[in-house]
Amino acid sequence: MDFRKIPHPVNFRFARSLSGNGAGRSFKEAGVGIKVRDLGDDVFHLQMTGRSWRDELLLPLAWNGAGPSRLRWNWLKGGGFALGDARATRLQGGPGRTFGVCGRAWLLRFQQDDDMRFYGFGEKNLPFERSKLDTTFWNTDVWADFTPEQSRTGDTDPMYVSIPFMLIKRPGAVVGVLVANPFPSFMGTGKPIVIAPQETRDDVSLYVGAMDGLPSVYFICGDTPAEVVEKLQRLSGSTPLPPLWALGHHQCRWGYQTYADLDGLDRSFRKHKIPCDGLWLDIDYMDRFKVFTFDKRKFSKPAAQLASLRRRGRHVVPIIDPGVKVEAGYNVYEDGLKRGVFCKNPEAGVFKSFVWPGRTAFPDFSLARVRTWWAKRMEAFARLGVSGVWLDMNEPALNSVVQEDMLFKDGSKPHAAYHNQYALGMAMASRDGFLRARPNERPFLISRAGFIGSNRFAGFWTGDNCSNWMHLRKSVGLTLNLAISGAPFNGPDVPGFSHDATAELAEAWYKAGFLFPFLRNHSSCDTRAQEPWAFGPKTLAVVRHYIRLRYKLLPYLYNLFIDHADRGKAILRPLFYEFPDAGVQDFDRVDDQFMVGPAILQAPVVEQGKQGRRVLLPAGHWFDAASGKWVVGGREVRAAPGAAGTPLYFRDKSLVVMQAGLPVDNRKNLRDLELHVFLRQGSASVDYRFDDGESFDFKKGVRSHLRFSAELRGRSLRVSSETLASGYGPCRIRVVVYARPGEFSFSGGGRTLSPPLVPHTWKACGAPLKAFASPRLSCGKR
Repeated sequence: MDFRKIPHPVNFRFARSLSGNGAGRSFKEAGVGIKVRDLGDDVFHLQMTGRSWRDELLLPLAWNGAGPSRLRWNWLKGGGFALGDARATRLQGGPGRTFGVCGRAWLLRFQQDDDMRFYGFGEKNLPFERSKLDTTFWNTDVWADFTPEQSRTGDTDPMYVSIPFMLIKRPGAVVGVLVANPFPSFMGTGKPIVIAPQETRDDVSLYVGAMDGLPSVYFICGDTPAEVVEKLQRLSGSTPLPPLWALGHHQCRWGYQTYADLDGLDRSFRKHKIPCDGLWLDIDYMDRFKVFTFDKRKFSKPAAQLASLRRRGRHVVPIIDPGVKVEAGYNVYEDGLKRGVFCKNPEAGVFKSFVWPGRTAFPDFSLARVRTWWAKRMEAFARLGVSGVWLDMNEPALNSVVQEDMLFKDGSKPHAAYHNQYALGMAMASRDGFLRARPNERPFLISRAGFIGSNRFAGFWTGDNCSNWMHLRKSVGLTLNLAISGAPFNGPDVPGFSHDATAELAEAWYKAGFLFPFLRNHSSCDTRAQEPWAFGPKTLAVVRHYIRLRYKLLPYLYNLFIDHADRGKAILRPLFYEFPDAGVQDFDRVDDQFMVGPAILQAPVVEQGKQGRRVLLPAGHWFDAASGKWVVGGREVRAAPGAAGTPLYFRDKSLVVMQAGLPVDNRKNLRDLELHVFLRQGSASVDYRFDDGESFDFKKGVRSHLRFSAELRGRSLRVSSETLASGYGPCRIRVVVYARPGEFSFSGGGRTLSPPLVPHTWKACGAPLKAFASPRLSCGKR
């Protein structure tokens, strides 16, 4: 496939008029029907029928509108439409240029206005703001499909995850366009035709479409980016709450292959007092790369050895590829062959390719019975004691064999129908396997590839990146656009997978990524070691501190994941997501700053040789965690936190719940907390929920829910705790403030106390912060 070009409207036949009444219309010249449904809550679904198009979605989308739509879809004369209300049109398709077909390909073209900005598009190594671009949605094995130089510089598009979602932002109005079609799809945002000096405005277009498959497009409207993203998550499904340990720090290397390797890592993390939850295994742990096996020379007693590591608090996460080694006597292959689970080739034989095991067959995840077969295999594997898996090579990566020969649905469906959904089917089956093995334990899966809805079954790492400053810089915009495309649980390999990381880069990448939703140190076998202690004592101290700071902030992060699971809120957020009405400030192209939830702003240094930078602070007041001083926003400021520091700010009127102290290992206590009050004047509140961090018992009410409130009037500070649910019992909280009030009181459980505030010092990301702290106070009910 030529990734560099997408179909152009110039070769499409467009409806010049649409006949019919009501929601349905007909494009008679092309034999195509067009129907639009108002689903409620300003979400609209357009579907075209005809030309033997079929719906091949593996995971159907469902929308339950909570109320009527304020906007209206209006058909225009000449085959166009306008979506909006009496005040303004949100999106419009012009007469005679909107609904187009070219053979089995189709597209929808819209009017592009100068005030439009474009975001989302899933996982894309493209500029953060996506104007004037063409892009294809087709899962690739990046290192196999692009040159080494393209991989080094990050000039690779498309990548592993295809989510054809476009967020169109304009002042006071946002529209999300989701192409619910698994075939190769495409989007264009007005890319200039540089070798055609006589181009007209009609030649440069804003459009979406697909090469084949049922035309199914959702239009998701809202007043803010946050509103549209939350509706997208309602439509495609939110990421389920992962186990708490999955939000910790993880260590991986292509080269860890034995129990002795993992045992040594455990000892080293203890020696250096670095928190770490996950120890990961790449392909070498297997018996000759055969999935669902352990090499007996490397793991003599897998179940006992995995159990030993888990007793020490280490969760082992091995890699699983979809390819099954073609080998007589290998029970996974023999059983799969007997049950007919593998993809077919055009001659009705088993499709084979060449991956790590050599000649390889691939389960046909488009079939429910094959997903059940895989789930049972994964169930047995999970029962050995692995805590999770990472799903790799599932684009699917086929090495030197052409993809078109890999057919689905017992050979009845072309490769293009399920290529982008292959990883989705694998993730669905794998999560099912873990639930079969441990029904009351939240599964943890990370996938390289994915499609719409994959986030319901697995998180993502952003694939084979490189240890260089270009990839560090690009990783911020990459994860932010994934987050607003419906895939919030993601993160890059830190400090890069291939090439040799330097000490400076390792420090910078941990400072930038220590609060990313997923944090894993991962490197290739042919690179220098990059464990936190591999770069010398100075870098060890810096990296260790930011890992510990992540663990201190785990209660805050965990509650962001709860907010996402319950309400679809993003975890990492572009500045325009949290500040949509920024006035004179322009956040549209800010791709090196971001919000972690509503309270924390990060502005990492992502340029080599720099220890400071300019930071565009939104309006309001911000507590500089490097200096301990309040800073006035609404302007650009200079941040110089020093060699070991990083620019990080807490938003005024924020209450941030943290673990007590600075953790030196991966033990977590969601009941022993600090409530940090960032409040100059006025009031603030935060909801804090906590449970066992592992099971599904929270769905049965075994979770506590407290609401902390603070009010500062003059020099009088009142903090209160309200119990909204007590299913997991009480907690203890220590109130931390950054200026001693004249009066302080704490109320909760029907009583009010006036405890003393004593000096308290701790280090966040710069100079030691001087604060005042209360004694530990009991909150909640037993």
